[in-house]
Amino acid sequence: MPDHSNHQDFYSFLKNKINCDSPVISQFVANRTIAKDNDRIFLNIIRQMNAKFGGDLWRMSFGPEISDQTMLVGIDVCHKGKQSTIGFCATYDPFMCKYYAQASPQPQKGQEIISSTILSDYFRRSF
Repeated sequence: MPDHSNHQDFYSFLKNKINCDSPVISQFVANRTIAKDNDRIFLNIIRQMNAKFGGDLWRMSFGPEISDQTMLVGIDVCHKGKQSTIGFCATYDPFMCKYYAQASPQPQKGQEIISSTILSDYFRRSF
């Protein structure tokens, strides 16, 4: 991608055009980034592209005490803003690399407990 004074405007326009008109996976790289000729930067660009295509960025291996059918789950509540929001994330592969994530507003500001209906829906969607 060429470097120029309105780089961010050009990037935003192009990315929006690609995402809205014909949604395809894209990765932009600025000329100045390529000019650095740094293998670590190139590796990170390849990792970003791999992740966008659904590939794993890393894989973890576990001992026999952890089954291949183990699901790692994280749930948190954020109380900033006008409404509290639940964040949910659960792994769904043996390497704990693929995950389902969901966020949704709580019915009442400050509510800590997630309803069993919402939690059941999250788990159903994560499989």
